[in-house]
Amino acid sequence: MYIEFALHHYIGDNGDEVLNDARAALGGADYASYLNSERAAIVVNPHNLAPVGVSWTDGNGIQNRFFR
Repeated sequence: MYIEFALHHYIGDNGDEVLNDARAALGGADYASYLNSERAAIVVNPHNLAPVGVSWTDGNGIQNRFFR
């Protein structure tokens, strides 16, 4: 089980590192879709709140990508 934080709530403290990880894991088109999504979220491990992936909604529904 994982916890999702809305990107705009999470980005203040850890934004640069997480966005760099997301960019590397997603590639150009998915990364752009992620940033433009109204439902962009950071997926974190509930035990230590470390970011493990991202989630967003696009024309194909909910998308999830894990990078750790």
